[in-house]
Amino acid sequence: MPAATVTITHTGDMNKILEQLPVMLQRGALDKALRAAGKVVQKRARELCPRSSHTGSRERWSKETAADRSNVKPLADTIGVVVRKYDAVSVAVVGPQYPAGALGHLVEYGHRLVAYGRDTGRRVQPKPFMRPAADETKGEQEAAMLTVLKAELDKVKG
Repeated sequence: MPAATVTITHTGDMNKILEQLPVMLQRGALDKALRAAGKVVQKRARELCPRSSHTGSRERWSKETAADRSNVKPLADTIGVVVRKYDAVSVAVVGPQYPAGALGHLVEYGHRLVAYGRDTGRRVQPKPFMRPAADETKGEQEAAMLTVLKAELDKVKG
C-alpha cells in the first residue's frame, strides 16, 4: 500500500531545543512531539474522512457472525496514531487501524467494484482523506511539536 510521507524541513528551532535536553530525555521528548503532530493529522483526517451513504451494508451482506460485527465502526473512528521507533529514527504513523479500518486504503486510493464476488469492470473513485490531512496541517504539526519540546525543556530546566 502506498504511503504518504510528510517531512518537516524547518527544524532549526526543534534542533536547538533538542540539543538543550539531556541525551536520555531526547528520545522520549521527540516521541511525545511526534505523537502531538500525529494527533493534529488524526483530527483533520477524521474531519475529511468520507461518510458512507450506505452504512451497515457490510453488516447486511457479510457472512460474519454477530460477534464479528461488533468491531464494525465508521472509518473515521478507526484513524489512530502510533509512534514507531527504529534504530536511527522515530516516526508517527497515522491512519486507519486494523482490524476495523482494514479497508481504509480502498477509500483513499479507490478500487475495482466487485459485486456478489464478480468484478463489474467499473472502478470506485478514490476519496483521499489522509494525504490532504497531512498536507494541510504541516504548519500545525510543526507548531505542536515545538510546543511539546518547549514544555519538555521547561520540565528539565524547572
